Amino acid sequence: MACGPPVFYKFMLEKLVKAGFAKDRIFLSLERRMECGIGKCGHCAVGYPFTCLHGPVFSYWDAINLPELIYT
Repeated sequence: MACGPPVFYKFMLEKLVKAGFAKDRIFLSLERRMECGIGKCGHCAVGYPFTCLHGPVFSYWDAINLPELIYT
């Protein structure tokens, strides 16, 4: 599991995948998107998931399917 700024994820994910880690076994903390923590303000909405309600920990596989989880 990793926690850090978006630029960190980009390089870390490349190295982990290259090292043979499965994308469903890499987990990312996206707490930086949370504001109210209860899903009312909408700040943490990314597509259908709310990071405060459905996370804040997502697998890399989830992030591939919703790239804005990491890069926005």
